[in-house]
Amino acid sequence: MKALFLDWLVPIVLLINMSACSVLPQSISRDWGEGTPDFAPAQPLGNVNGQYDHWQSIGRVTVENGMTCTGSLIDTRQTVDQRDSPAYVLTSGHCTNLDSNVVLVDEDATGKVTFNFFADTIEFTKSYPVKRINWSTIRGQDISILQLDRTIGQVISDGIQPLKLATSLPAESGVLIVGAPLQRHIQRMACPREHSTGIVEGLWAWQDQLSNRCLDVMSGISGSPVLGRFNNEILAVVGTTTQGSGHSRCSSGAPCEVMDGKVSKKLNTNYSTSAIGLQACFNQGRFDPLNPSCSVGPNFKFSATPPVNTFIKLERDHSGAVIPWLWTQPFAVDSPYYRYKFTRTINECGVPTGYSEAISSNTSGENKLSRELHDGAGMYLLCIMGQEHKIGAPGQWDARNARVYWRWMLEGPSQLTPIYSISQNQNDPSEYTVRAFPVSPDLDAYSYQYKVVSREKTDCLDQQGYKRVQPSIGVFTVDVTNGPVKVCLKTNDLAGNPSPIVDFQLPE
Repeated sequence: MKALFLDWLVPIVLLINMSACSVLPQSISRDWGEGTPDFAPAQPLGNVNGQYDHWQSIGRVTVENGMTCTGSLIDTRQTVDQRDSPAYVLTSGHCTNLDSNVVLVDEDATGKVTFNFFADTIEFTKSYPVKRINWSTIRGQDISILQLDRTIGQVISDGIQPLKLATSLPAESGVLIVGAPLQRHIQRMACPREHSTGIVEGLWAWQDQLSNRCLDVMSGISGSPVLGRFNNEILAVVGTTTQGSGHSRCSSGAPCEVMDGKVSKKLNTNYSTSAIGLQACFNQGRFDPLNPSCSVGPNFKFSATPPVNTFIKLERDHSGAVIPWLWTQPFAVDSPYYRYKFTRTINECGVPTGYSEAISSNTSGENKLSRELHDGAGMYLLCIMGQEHKIGAPGQWDARNARVYWRWMLEGPSQLTPIYSISQNQNDPSEYTVRAFPVSPDLDAYSYQYKVVSREKTDCLDQQGYKRVQPSIGVFTVDVTNGPVKVCLKTNDLAGNPSPIVDFQLPE
């Protein structure tokens, strides 16, 4: 009876297995992260035995007058036997260009890229001169394309295999960041890909940034590829992070997201410029940004404008209504025409629809655009793109390099309490040094004031007796020779709204 049952069962099991085989993929995708848990600390990699030869093409990038970054040799070939075209390296725009007014195109350059950059292969690294900056921008996106003084065939012959540019985002959300921090070598981080958003970081504004929360992204990792975990293709290029940025928002090293005027800062979040569409920028293996399908967009130059305070104090009338503030933005662009868009969401700057009609540009002088700001607190954006023609709709990528100007209307009082540290003089225990820390935009270094009063006096609200903290050093000294004292400390935000007042006693 048992044998009969098994004889009957086996054909059914085989049938089930055959049916399952018909719907499963032919091959299981390789995990290039080798089982690394998401959000694990960075893993330093070694390649002395060749186990990471597939990442020899990720290396250290140094360009004269630029920053030290990571970059990747990219596969621009249309066929595998195409070996005579130049070798190109993809990295971040800010590694070679810090001017958001200018896109660098076909600029001669001096520098080098060092491949096989692992901790245990120092004697076997392979370095190649950088010949040219084909494209570099930090306006709208953050990418550089560098040309080496070698053909791609020569570099491949040296054992360095280029990485493929992704043509679409994979269904799997897993990503790997592979790069080299300053003073270190190639390491790997794993995490899931998260949302796409627009960000502001000081004078820079970038659209459609892919975000993730991989750990240990720091200086030197800029330009690293964000790889699909299961296809090893370049999805994006690391540009910036909020890791280690403290309380600051929307300032250098502290990017923020802007949507519908609302500013939000996501903790421990990395942002990267998408590489999707870059493959169309190469024709027969050579960089061709004029291809209408190329995602880098057009090149137009803006002139620098005088520095202004981008923070506006929101004021209300007696009924509580916002008092409008007139924003007038001067600019100059080298294209014969321009289009503009006022918005409150960064990503909308990169969308060509919704812009004005083409307007004749004063190419030898200054243009001006004005708008009343009256919709309350938050960020207001002006996006401007150059145009070569007056007639016709803008192209798909015309807004990719739009110049973004912004004003941030802040309503008081500032919510962040002054931040400070105290240290006692080791040579004179009766003297203390207090350091006041600036935080953009909430705690202005130039507005810090303090006063020292006897412990019995408690009125820090009395404006009498306050002294200015020298903004260049941010410190002041307190003498307690005559007994314990109370210290009052205050500042404003960058729009002039007062902060809370903090007080503390010395000795503590």
